Parts: sequence; structure tokens; C-alpha cells
Amino acid sequence: MLKKTLAVLGRLSGLSGKSMKAKCTAVFLRLAVTYLLLLLGLTMMQREMLYHPTHDMKPPKAYQLSMDEVHFRAEDSTLLTAWYHPPREGQKVIVYFHGNALHLGARHKKFRTYMNGGFGLLALSYRGFGTSEGTPTEKGLYEDARAAVHYVISSGVPEKDIVLYGESLGTGVATQMATEFPHVAALVLEAPYTSVVNRAQELFFYIPVSLVLQDRFDSIDKMPNVKVPVLFFHGEADAVIPIEHGKALYAVCTAPKEAKYFPGIHHTDFPWQQLAADMQTFLKKYDR
Repeated sequence: MLKKTLAVLGRLSGLSGKSMKAKCTAVFLRLAVTYLLLLLGLTMMQREMLYHPTHDMKPPKAYQLSMDEVHFRAEDSTLLTAWYHPPREGQKVIVYFHGNALHLGARHKKFRTYMNGGFGLLALSYRGFGTSEGTPTEKGLYEDARAAVHYVISSGVPEKDIVLYGESLGTGVATQMATEFPHVAALVLEAPYTSVVNRAQELFFYIPVSLVLQDRFDSIDKMPNVKVPVLFFHGEADAVIPIEHGKALYAVCTAPKEAKYFPGIHHTDFPWQQLAADMQTFLKKYDR
């Protein structure tokens, strides 16, 4: 069958069967080499593709934020920067885990809105982001997050008054922390994904992503182990992390839960005052 096909193609192209076979082999080899180079590039550059930190972060006052810049070390002694604002009396403290790009200063409007709503806020700058030392990895981000929660607790805030808040990539960090700190007030997930592997596979469907990806952030596998109340926020027009990811996470969550979906909202343009109000209502409803 192959010989007949090559013969037909050869006649159409003016090449002999042998020449046609050689040409097809050459094309196949070029495609194979290109694919292997693409796979190698993804393997070697995957963290550069996943993490996009910036380092031009100024102190909180430069963004008109009434927050203190604080420093503490992760388990591996990496020195981290965070911004802290104490809560109003009777309010919770949000421990905030940001997304995969920029730095804390890029989120100043959101922070201001949440603080104006009465929340305390500890916003962590992951290793390699802003002025924090180190290089980001999944394991490293978990160490950073752990240190941030312990910092807040050591400052006199009971675990039951802490809200773990994840934004985009940070939802995977927050979910992991919720499995480690089972007495926090709540877990809040803004634009969450099922796993980095799943989202990457959707984008690079022609590559076996699961075989090469190191930092996986498998929230879909961890969510059934989360026992604290969970509040989901997702924009229905989100093209970065489609809302189907948030709905899939919601479906496997066995803890008390609510989801707020926003028509016309994309990945980062949420109405922050509405989110702050929704969090207050949710926390009062599930206050433990």
C-alpha cells in the first residue's frame, strides 16, 4: 500500500518512487527534529514560561498603602518580603498569595479596597518576585507561604482568624496551605485552575506536558482534602484560566462552599468592592 501511494505521489510530483520516499523521509526527519527541539525547549524553559516576576517594587507608601514592609525567612532561609496591615477589631486577616506575574505593587488597588473593608492583610512576595530573594519553584512557593502563615500567627493572630486568599497561580498555593492549616477561617480562590498541568495541556495539546512539567500545582487532587469553607470567584469571560476550571474545582470540593461567577469579567478586572463584601458575608455565614 505504501509503495503504491509513493508511486502515485511520485507520478504527480514528477519524482520516482525512490526519490519520493527519500523526500518523505527527509520531511519526517525535519518534523521529528523540530518536535524534539520544541519538547526540549519546553523542558528547559518551563519555569521561565510559568513565572514572570518583576523587581521594580517600591515600598507600600509609594502606592499610598498604609502597610508596613516586613521580612522573614522561609524554611530554607530564603529572605522574603511581605506587606502587612493589621485588621480592625473583630475582623479577619487575609494572607494573600499573588499570581505568576509582576509584584505586589501592581495589586495596590485591590489591597486598598480590602483594607478599607476592615480586613487585615499580609501580602506575600514569593521568592524571586519583587525584593524577595531566591528563584520561584512550586516547592519554594509552598515554603514561602508556610512562612507567611506562621509569621501572622506569631504576630498574635489565631489561626481561626486567618483567611487564605489565592489569586490565579496563587490559588494552588492557597489550596495547599488549606490542607496544612485546617483551622483557618476560610479559603478564597480568585480565578482558580484545576492544575497547571491541565491548563498547560490545553494550551500545548501537541506536547505530552504531564511528562515534562515539574511544577504541577495539582489543586484538583488536593481540593477533596480541604475541610475549611471555600469561596470561589471567577470571571465568565476569563480566557487565561477558563471558568470551567473553577467549576471543576467547585464540583470536587466537599467543604462548605459558595461560588460567585461574574458575567463579562476577565482574569484580573473583578469589582473589588463586591468581592470584599462577598467575603464579609461568607465569613459571617461560616464563622467558626
